[in-house]
Amino acid sequence: MALGSYVVLFGGGRPVGERVRAYLISAIGLVLAVASGMVVGGSTWWTLAAYLVVSVVAVLVTRLVDPGPPGPYFFVLMLGGGTLLTGTGLGIPMTAAYLALGSALAIAAGSLDALLLERGRSRPASAPVPAGPTGPPTWVVLVRVLVAVTASVMVSVARGDTHPFWGVLVVVLVLSYPGDEGRLTVRAVSRIVGALVGIALFTPLARVHLGTAGYVALLCVLLWCVARVTAHNYLVGSVVITLLALAISVPLSPNEGPGELATARGVDTIVAGAIAVAVIWVIRTTRERRP
Repeated sequence: MALGSYVVLFGGGRPVGERVRAYLISAIGLVLAVASGMVVGGSTWWTLAAYLVVSVVAVLVTRLVDPGPPGPYFFVLMLGGGTLLTGTGLGIPMTAAYLALGSALAIAAGSLDALLLERGRSRPASAPVPAGPTGPPTWVVLVRVLVAVTASVMVSVARGDTHPFWGVLVVVLVLSYPGDEGRLTVRAVSRIVGALVGIALFTPLARVHLGTAGYVALLCVLLWCVARVTAHNYLVGSVVITLLALAISVPLSPNEGPGELATARGVDTIVAGAIAVAVIWVIRTTRERRP
């Protein structure tokens, strides 16, 4: 149910109709991504195929339909969550039911403030939105993602990492962002530095026993910070994202201690970040313009 509630991160600040549309798109993608992860979990090559398919579809959906932040990385993250759920004994129908219930609660909670605002007063005219950074065409993004995801998963396989989603997540986070080579390189470096800082902060936090209520409260605080900070300062946002992802991964990875998990994720981030930077500068197009 907690995973289902993640759909509330989409559609922020939009009118009710657009917001619910974004919620529904993300909820459907959530269920499909988690179910796919549960199907392929344990198989290296099927897992690679699933990451390639979900990454491409997620990039296309967010570019063509634009449900808003957090963008394609959300669906890749949920595919990884599904692979972790493989060994829990839960079946796909039961898992999908819990995900759907969590999504329904999130849609209700996430739409409430917009409904109250629209009923209480008329919405002011929206100010013109300044043009964002000009990025490469969709086909370039897809080629970069395919090459980088394949390389990242292959490195994970060579290292014996059975859950390569962290590296794939870094690749998609960097390469799906609009911007020229310089902007994307800064984003990759910010991700690496932010992840390392987040791991350093997580190490002492992992030793504290919070209990169920404290754990849920921590996730809520981290989710709020991710939603508020990431769009304004990606370096700080990467720190919070790392803390959130590690906090979620620990109970889903009982065979790995928090320190071992954090170390492996740090290596994944450095390797995937380097792969992303290499792909950015090797696969280029003359159609890219610098803002």
